[in-house]
Amino acid sequence: MNRRATRGLTIALALVALTAWSRAEAAEIKVLSTVGMQPATAELFPRFERETGHTVVVTYGLAAVLKTQFLDGAPADVLILIGPIVEDLAKQGKVVADSKVDVARSGVGIGVKAGAPKPDIATPEALKRAVLAAKSVGFSKEGASGVAFARVLERLGITGARQVQGHRNEGG
Repeated sequence: MNRRATRGLTIALALVALTAWSRAEAAEIKVLSTVGMQPATAELFPRFERETGHTVVVTYGLAAVLKTQFLDGAPADVLILIGPIVEDLAKQGKVVADSKVDVARSGVGIGVKAGAPKPDIATPEALKRAVLAAKSVGFSKEGASGVAFARVLERLGITGARQVQGHRNEGG
């Protein structure tokens, strides 16, 4: 995680902590976070706790699932979700609109089985041919990367192709 991202998360946690500090007590800060942030927050949260005396209680999960839990009443002081979900929550008035801070970026990659030839994916048409030629294509239907890939397939006009099916990914 870069300095700007670390600073953004630290500021968000600090603002919540300041609210508790004004009441002269240690705060338990509830965080809902995407699993993609777990490696970075594993170091950041304990450091924040040591430096402030506050406790961070984090629930990790898929962004779409966490959004639903939040809308269903799951308590959270800080949300670490994908940008479009935070923006949607702001439009609904569920989070403060100008509180959104981008703290990370993620890429999507394509991998092929060891020993298989590397497909040409240099152009949209080449990607379409590669996907349709594949024996199988796997991606998460619920994770942010899978949702993005499903949109790519839709733009390529191959969402109905029998062999292109997303799968539930319970782990993230």
